[in-house]
Parts: sequence; structure tokens; C-alpha cells
Amino acid sequence: MSQRENSLDRVKGSARPYSYHRAHVCSFRLAKHRFRAAVIATAGFSLYPFLLPSSSNPDQSLTIWDSSSTQMTLMIMLAAVVVFLPIVIAYTGWVYYVLRGSVTEAAIERGDDYHY
Repeated sequence: MSQRENSLDRVKGSARPYSYHRAHVCSFRLAKHRFRAAVIATAGFSLYPFLLPSSSNPDQSLTIWDSSSTQMTLMIMLAAVVVFLPIVIAYTGWVYYVLRGSVTEAAIERGDDYHY
């Protein structure tokens, strides 16, 4: 460690740099999300194969196999996604392009640059 770094540490005192704090906040958030995922996974594994168990009549519980779609339905949905997803993405890109730039108070007062 150089003398300059040593003198900066003395000036700052025992306060840690911002990057140190940020790393700890990020690791806490990651741990929090892992914990939530573990709780959800535990509930999912404990209920398998039931998605919605029935307390009154276990034969009427919703299972994974009861809730799945047929092959034909999945193919129709795939075709719909292939057709409509590019349209939605193109429209979203066009909207971002049209509404690009910042809105200033002077432009609002002049009444120009309106795209609606």
C-alpha cells in the first residue's frame, strides 16, 4: 500500500467506500431472492403433483396433468406467438422512436412537437 493510499484512509476514517457498501447490498438482495425461490420450490415439491389440492374431495384436486393443454392448443398458441410477437415488438420500437427525446417546458409552452 502506498503512502498516498494510507493518508487517504486516515482522512476518510473508518468509513468504507461506496463500492464496498454497494457490494454488500447486492449480496443481500441476491440472498433474499434465493431464499424466496427456495421457499416457493419447497412448497412446489411438497405439493407435487397437485397444483391446487382439494380439501373436501381429493379426487377433484387440480394436478399437473389435468391443467396441461392439448398438443393442438399448444401449436395454435405457438403460431399466434410467431405472428403477433414481432408485431408487438415492432410497435413498441416505433413508439420509442416517435417519443424519443426529452420534453422541455419551452416546447410545451410553444405547443410544438406533439405526436398525438
